[in-house]
Amino acid sequence: MEHFRGTGKPDYLERHLVKRGECAVIRSRIGRATGDVIMIQDADLEDAPADLPALMKPIVDGKANAVFGSRPKAVRTATWPHHTNKESRLKGDDLKEVAFAYDVGGTRGFRPAGEPAVTAWRWGGRFTVRATAMVWALAVGLRVLLAFVNGSANDDHISVIQVIAYEYRIPADGELWEAFQPKLYHLSVALTLRALPVLPTWAQVRVAQAISCTAGVATLILVLAFLRTLEVSDRTRLATFALVALNPKMIATSVQATNDAFVILCVSATIFFGYRFYGDGSVRSFLWMTVGAVFAGIAKGNGLVVSIAIVCVLAALVLRPPRDGVLGRRRTLGFAIMFLVTFSATVPVLGEYWSKYEQQGTPFAVNQAPAPPPQLATKSYVRRPGVTSVLDGFFTLKLIDMLREPIVTIGVEGYPPYRTSVWSLLYGETHSVHFDAWPPGWESRTTPVQWLARMILLLGLIPTGVLVMGFFRQLWAAARWVTTRVSGALPIQRLYLAVTATGYVAFVLLYSYRMRDFSATKIIFVYPAMLAFAACTAFELDRVASAVQPSVRRLVFANCAALCCAYVIDVLLLIEQLIVQHLQRS
Repeated sequence: MEHFRGTGKPDYLERHLVKRGECAVIRSRIGRATGDVIMIQDADLEDAPADLPALMKPIVDGKANAVFGSRPKAVRTATWPHHTNKESRLKGDDLKEVAFAYDVGGTRGFRPAGEPAVTAWRWGGRFTVRATAMVWALAVGLRVLLAFVNGSANDDHISVIQVIAYEYRIPADGELWEAFQPKLYHLSVALTLRALPVLPTWAQVRVAQAISCTAGVATLILVLAFLRTLEVSDRTRLATFALVALNPKMIATSVQATNDAFVILCVSATIFFGYRFYGDGSVRSFLWMTVGAVFAGIAKGNGLVVSIAIVCVLAALVLRPPRDGVLGRRRTLGFAIMFLVTFSATVPVLGEYWSKYEQQGTPFAVNQAPAPPPQLATKSYVRRPGVTSVLDGFFTLKLIDMLREPIVTIGVEGYPPYRTSVWSLLYGETHSVHFDAWPPGWESRTTPVQWLARMILLLGLIPTGVLVMGFFRQLWAAARWVTTRVSGALPIQRLYLAVTATGYVAFVLLYSYRMRDFSATKIIFVYPAMLAFAACTAFELDRVASAVQPSVRRLVFANCAALCCAYVIDVLLLIEQLIVQHLQRS
């Protein structure tokens, strides 16, 4: 096949290094097809070239949208509805679903667009489109409604915004609690407020939250567009999108007057265009990736992690260029130099890292001093205890304790045992908006909230397990590329995803280690890499769905659906809680 490609035959060679599910190679090529009619031919040439005109005649005459071969009944061709799969339907312009029908019913040719034809896969076509639209509408609606009724935030960013908007100056690092942060979000909100009449504080907060909500909705667009580029089944794509879009903590970051939604959007855009760049090597993708990295760096400090990931992958390509592909050593070196020059000329100044270095001796100064490092096994306590020892903090998951007390307490004493476990905090914060009992107005310890939190913690085990397995599988694929230089763009793209995801996990672990206060362990520090983790989940979920029995597959997807329903209820309970608080104050 490599020889044929070198001589111009075939026009395009699609290679999958690992199994990607049913007819994945066919789905990949169909997604790039431009013709009026698509032919799928087995290697044994079951359809002779002389038969092709007769095979295509029903489509050309407008009497059918798809033609099926029937090997079991020894019939050369048949057109729907005369044969096969009469009970199921397909939206004819959804080509990915017809590819699956080929594997089941022997599809030979079909028209890319038209009226509903036939398939054996009920997950595809109209069902997927409608379900995705419902998830999208629900996710956006929850964000807008919560942004309207909410008035609290994890941290006080509105004070910084007010100084910029109404005092026409940038506050010094120690002047306000969040003044050390890069100011992209604060400047954006301040400029909006200056364009409006002077508003009361509560209205200023709503404006800031509306801007965060807009960034959150834009992130959803990127998530959906990114998932459409992955070679996974539609049911996997739908399940992954629902888990991300309806995740309570993702919704929470989109409705507060903080810079978290901005950095998540900027890093997501960087990952999206970076994934395209490492696949096609185009200048356009590189430029958009660079722009996203610059904005991520001036949105928040952890936005720098994705730039480090980009540099690491570019360095790996320079040191060990792939055997084939669009990114050779010289071309990659040129891109690396362009990225470093652009980044160095903008981010240190606009992100205030250089001024911090000059004034405080470090570009990464924050509003708290680091705590003494923890010991390996002996526990020691500082501040509001988080990490008390290395073993207890980084090598435990205290699920039983979490089920006993599913909402954390924030005091210095009397806290649940799992508060000193980093992985327990990250797991709980990922799946429940009530788990961390913060901001103060969001805290609720009612019986329904606690039982719902317990249910969510249990339902989250399977999707989290899929994510973890997918993450380590991406790491393995990255290590395999580094050691063997596997051909093709997909391994490089997976290397990029693996390095980015690893970087953000390492960031939250290192920050928890340095600060040791439990509040330093925040899952929102990891959420900027949501696209990378979504890819890990989608790839692994698709692999599991193809490998297990149908009953197990249905159980896995039913678990995902139940978890998404619990997510929605969790957010609705929070909305009800905030509305009641408003009514009581009025």
